[in-house]
Amino acid sequence: MQAATAPPRTPRVESSAAGGSASRFPEVNTSANLSLPNSAQPVSTNSASATRNQDGPQTPNTPSGQPTKYLGVTPPISTATPSTFELEATSNLVQTLNEMGQFEPEASARKREVVLGKLNLIVKSFVTQISIKRGMPEAIARQAGGKIFTFGSYRLGVHSVGADIDTLCVVPRQVQREDFFETLVANLKERPEVTDLTPVPDAYVPVIKMEFAGIPIDLVFARLTSPSIPDDLDLKDDNLLKGLDERCVRSLNGSRVTDQTLRLVPNVEEFRLALRCIKLWAKTRAIYSNVLGFLGGVAWQMLVARVCQLYPNATAGAIVSKFFTIVLQWNWPQPVLLKPIEDGPLQVRVWNPKLYAADRQHRMPIITPAYPSMCATHNVTASTQTILTSEFKRAAEIVGKIFRRKATWSELFQKQEFFTKYKRYLRVMAMSNSQERQMRYQGMVESRMRQLVMKLETVEDVVLAHPYVKNFESKVYVKDVEEALRGTQYPEAFEPGVTPIDNSLKAGSETPQPLSGSTTEPSSTPAPAPGTAKDPSSTIATGTPVASPQTNIEDSKDYPNAGYVYVTSFYMGLPTESKLESTGTPTGSATNSAASIAANGPSASPKPTVDLSWSLGEFENMIKSWDAFDPESMAIVISLKKASKLPEEALNDIPEHLRQKPKKTSKSLKRTRSVPERGGSLSSNAESGSKRKRASSKSASSLERASRKKLKDSPQPVVAANGDSAKSPTPSDRTPVDKSVASSATIPATESPSGTPLPPVAT
Repeated sequence: MQAATAPPRTPRVESSAAGGSASRFPEVNTSANLSLPNSAQPVSTNSASATRNQDGPQTPNTPSGQPTKYLGVTPPISTATPSTFELEATSNLVQTLNEMGQFEPEASARKREVVLGKLNLIVKSFVTQISIKRGMPEAIARQAGGKIFTFGSYRLGVHSVGADIDTLCVVPRQVQREDFFETLVANLKERPEVTDLTPVPDAYVPVIKMEFAGIPIDLVFARLTSPSIPDDLDLKDDNLLKGLDERCVRSLNGSRVTDQTLRLVPNVEEFRLALRCIKLWAKTRAIYSNVLGFLGGVAWQMLVARVCQLYPNATAGAIVSKFFTIVLQWNWPQPVLLKPIEDGPLQVRVWNPKLYAADRQHRMPIITPAYPSMCATHNVTASTQTILTSEFKRAAEIVGKIFRRKATWSELFQKQEFFTKYKRYLRVMAMSNSQERQMRYQGMVESRMRQLVMKLETVEDVVLAHPYVKNFESKVYVKDVEEALRGTQYPEAFEPGVTPIDNSLKAGSETPQPLSGSTTEPSSTPAPAPGTAKDPSSTIATGTPVASPQTNIEDSKDYPNAGYVYVTSFYMGLPTESKLESTGTPTGSATNSAASIAANGPSASPKPTVDLSWSLGEFENMIKSWDAFDPESMAIVISLKKASKLPEEALNDIPEHLRQKPKKTSKSLKRTRSVPERGGSLSSNAESGSKRKRASSKSASSLERASRKKLKDSPQPVVAANGDSAKSPTPSDRTPVDKSVASSATIPATESPSGTPLPPVAT
């Protein structure tokens, strides 16, 4: 079993210039687009700095006859030694990471090693069990082996407290993938240490997710063609890939890419510290997710490794500073390469935009160094690339301030502002009637969210679709589970303010209650009797709580179908152009739809809308076409939420410094204060202060001018209230009123805002 230590040396790989295997893309120049000043152009490194990691390509001899070594596809940009300030900045970075709990205690590290040891024994026992089942003698079956490899952040040595461990289960040829997802899963269920066990066989890389003794584990599967797996198996040999299907090759690539990356960086320790910083930044800024179209762990590690190659002698703090500058200036879709792309012994697809049209569509190609080379960022969309670019720019500005002593590292890791950034949000709720089914169902929905992003990008006036990398899980007690799931059909569930399920489910709460985002008024009609069918357009009663949270479901004798509904919510920000309302009214609906009336009032003309019905309908059909989708036990609900109507689960995710504090007084209350109370005297109000006196004086002047102009223009004589003639009112006869009242379109003729009778005015 591999530990998170420096990898062993491998034979040096010669570059094409030195007579090694030729690159598929000799014209690619990964540094030509940096627009660097002349003083920062690539220079040759000395042999002392290059010997820290000697596994890498070589350049031809220099004019002096001495060979120059470097790692990567181009020479370094700079080999300068760290300055005193860069050393200080790195020290401050380590202190900040330590304060944020990014370094795992020794006790936790030992626990992880124990868990991996147990898991390795479980895999060996599983292989023996299947080998005997396939007819092998028991003695030979026990020699069949099986081995666990680690990769990802744990293998790199950059995992944080509570992070999962990416593991690879390598088995011999007699063990099938079905055995992995059936027999091994059954064996794991019997272990008391295993919880939250979720097999995901339909994923791009099939995986078993679980917690083993409280430690999250992601276990992938690879089946080799040999009849046994020795304990000293090394995965770097390309010939191991012969005869394997694509899923096994992808599974093996995780471990092979991790080991190859460690061989291609000049200073492993500085690389680890810089990568730890970048990963934390990406997670706090909510852009760490390959499945949703951002960058995953493999992409981040290769970007940092490339910067380390360009600055081989730099400290971690300087590498982080250069990182944001380089990725911000990178001329995408120019690929990021750690080594030239090479041919291998297999007839498998290798990333090549010359041959494959799909590869030409990759927006930010970052190519894995292990054979067969693949693009680790094929999920990036136009929207997520825009979001990534804005985050690169923000980080570059902050790091620039850090190196000018005008900011601290903690500012770089400030939490994202997702739920305060947009006016409209899509909420996608995946629901089912069991926890085990929900774990698999929500994983499938999450993997399809990127497709929803691309569909929304085609809608006119939608600037971008911003998926949130965090989902929200909850379970809700309802009186009829089947009705709750069956009554949440599109388009009723989509229209803003009238989402039926919103009145029965509250994420994060055991007790169902109306969501803060729901604008549906409570019905005045009595609730139907138990078991009575309701109108299919309204399913509010199906989620009405029938017992207190302390009451067991079994005790609800009046509601035999009562139970829990498991809910997972995904959010997506939707900025639009030209002040259009993203109401998403279903296609083909009447102009004065329920959504339009709810937003504008019954007599208001409908506002222009952005029609999302086609995109959302296509997404819903995609979810329901899943082979394992069961309409009797699963449901998908899509609703549009205003930022002011977000449910509590979203509001609680807003960073503390961005939460709106309740205002002490409203504008209407402030205006009222300047107006005397009805029946009150002016003398008592004048004693309240000089500010109110000045306001009253200005109001009196305004009313005097208005009355004087009205009397001047009136052709009729002024008549008193009792019918007698009256002289024109003087300023002393008039009662001062608030300026806002005096400037209104209608001025009261018989009574002032204070209740004092006004002088007679012509009608």
